[in-house]
Amino acid sequence: MITGEQIRRARELLGWTRFKLGSRAGLHPAIVERAEEAVGALPVTSYQQALLRNALNAAGVEFTEGEAPGVLLKAPTKERR
Repeated sequence: MITGEQIRRARELLGWTRFKLGSRAGLHPAIVERAEEAVGALPVTSYQQALLRNALNAAGVEFTEGEAPGVLLKAPTKERR
């Protein structure tokens, strides 16, 4: 499971707005905002969560698990633009 903070940090690493992430994921920016502001379980469907994760993964983001979940940026790709 990814967290709202991970989504926000991943988006910021890419230099994307909420609108751009929503567009890449096929979601309304309000859904991105709701997910990013969540503490604990995301208030979005598992399908919406998968769309967000897939859009960020395609852009080169890697989600890390462990004691302090975070994000890393993999090698640059065309999707990051």
